[in-house]
Amino acid sequence: MTIKIVAQAMIAGEAVITYSELAKRLGMPNDTGRGLGPILDEAAIRCRKRKLPDVTSVVVTKESFLAEKPMPSEASFNDDGLWPLSGLHKK
Repeated sequence: MTIKIVAQAMIAGEAVITYSELAKRLGMPNDTGRGLGPILDEAAIRCRKRKLPDVTSVVVTKESFLAEKPMPSEASFNDDGLWPLSGLHKK
């Protein structure tokens, strides 16, 4: 479901989707985005297994989006600035 929702947002012309917006579209009771980590990890793994683009890399924090520097949560990255599941590097 997560992959489908993010893909639909991209097809509709959205460049990114915030954690809170994704939580809302998934119908999560907590619409802040808390608890999305494991869901996004599973989506990233499914994308990789199916050789699809990793849709989770366009899910960003509201703060970074509002600052016009969209980035995933800091918690997504390891100490080396790598998001292991997506291969995304923090720059």
